[in-house]
Amino acid sequence: MNKKELIAAVAETTGLTQKQVGVITNAIFAELTQQLSQRERMLIRGFGTFDVADRAPRTIVHPGDGKKMNLPARTVPVFRPSSELKELVAAKKKKKKKKKKK
Repeated sequence: MNKKELIAAVAETTGLTQKQVGVITNAIFAELTQQLSQRERMLIRGFGTFDVADRAPRTIVHPGDGKKMNLPARTVPVFRPSSELKELVAAKKKKKKKKKKK
């Protein structure tokens, strides 16, 4: 699902117009981006936590030519799903596996 499909699905569920849902969706993503850029954590109960993590510098081996390369330290956004979301995804996966066996 992409952003446009998400907006359409939420609009259908809520009865709002796609334009209204688009404005809300863009505002949510803008606020999330703003918080992460300020190294602030955003917790959405029942869904997960968006946070920022520091990655240490490291040496890797290029798979094509075998040369060693140094990757500098960097800061990256991370998402940690809530236990409720993990359980829901695991339950859906089990149902799909059961259906495939029949």
